[in-house]
Amino acid sequence: MKKICIAFLFSIILSSFNSANAQSLSLEETKKLLCSHKWFLRRLEQDGKMFTVPKEFQGQRRVFDPNGTVYEYLPGEKEADATRVKYTITKTKLIIKEDEGETVYKYRLVDFIGYKLYLTAEDDEDKLTLVFEQREKMEYVKSEEVDDTKYITAVSIGNQVWMQKNLNVDRFRNGDQIPQATSAEEWKTAREEKISAWCYVDFEEGNAGKYGKLYNWYCVMDKRGLAPAGWHIPSQEEAKTLVNATGGGSAAADALRSRAGWKDNSRGTNRSGFNAYGAGKIWLDGSFLEKDFSAYFSTTTKGTVDAEGKFQIHYFLMQQGSGTVYNNHLTFPGVGLSVRCVKD
Repeated sequence: MKKICIAFLFSIILSSFNSANAQSLSLEETKKLLCSHKWFLRRLEQDGKMFTVPKEFQGQRRVFDPNGTVYEYLPGEKEADATRVKYTITKTKLIIKEDEGETVYKYRLVDFIGYKLYLTAEDDEDKLTLVFEQREKMEYVKSEEVDDTKYITAVSIGNQVWMQKNLNVDRFRNGDQIPQATSAEEWKTAREEKISAWCYVDFEEGNAGKYGKLYNWYCVMDKRGLAPAGWHIPSQEEAKTLVNATGGGSAAADALRSRAGWKDNSRGTNRSGFNAYGAGKIWLDGSFLEKDFSAYFSTTTKGTVDAEGKFQIHYFLMQQGSGTVYNNHLTFPGVGLSVRCVKD
């Protein structure tokens, strides 16, 4: 069992094929597959026998990024606290380095069949089969201000690809810092001066993992770009397409909402994979409303401008009480809402 655990802890996870030999893939193809999804371990096989994943490792997620870092963590653990080790890969070998490169685990890539990757340690004749499922699709973006790569989880819904989490960036695409509001007074000042601003829900950083950040419309429409490269904030029409693709009305609300984290914990099925949480909103005066009750998402569509130049903005909304997605509501540009991006 120890041998199985070690192989599991430092194993490679790749996509499903109908039947393809690893050596027939180019290095770029192999690496692309490795980094294309977040992965979830299902079971182990060895010498023709199936083994249950050891209890302490059940449900482990594994994420490989193109820069050569692999992140591993268990359900209930934060991704930010994931164990990080380095890896290198060739057409036929995977090498994992631990403790600043002091310990090296070498594996030979043998074969892909279905969801299975056959992987053999170079100093071991036994074959261990690791059976994985694809989870969220990974989209990697290059950070402008530092030389690193960050990943985004995404899901295909109809003919669109959406982020699965609320936006959680504090810089524009060009690397400029976005002003943070840490109090109601700072939020009101941003509204009065019509400048970009974001805040944490309840001004508490610990809420970022679940809810992301809330952004005012000046931030959403800033020419420096709030959305990462390759993504954009949806228009009202694109939001309508999302709602229609998930059944419209109450069907869409059920399909888009997360299964837990709402006050009623009853309607959400997350059948779509959109995984909407009720972050609520921050109002003009800096007060927070409807957390775990409503999910408000900004669009880029502006309402009619009146004679004084005043206008409101369109957003789409789901609430637990109604069970319906509202796609044609208006609010003020100084209100802070969640942001979900759609692929270009």
